[in-house]
Amino acid sequence: MTGHAGFARPGKDIVCSAVSALVQTAANGVSAYCGAVAEVRDDPAGDYVLDVPGGGGARAQAVLETTIAGLRAIARSHPEHVAVRGAGK
Repeated sequence: MTGHAGFARPGKDIVCSAVSALVQTAANGVSAYCGAVAEVRDDPAGDYVLDVPGGGGARAQAVLETTIAGLRAIARSHPEHVAVRGAGK
């Protein structure tokens, strides 16, 4: 993820919060239920990155695909604030 949604001022931006919550939930789900390592971090390029080294297996991929579906739903509701790129389909 890069940037902020710009829906509202920082601390009040429910669109940004929704996206962040989905990504954090995916990382927690992958770690807790899929037996994989997941990390959310700020990288030096300024991106907010969910990293699952090696892909994490089929269960982890299901969690990640579900997360992408949720991000796409938010993008459909708020196309001026969220775009999903490079995630296939």
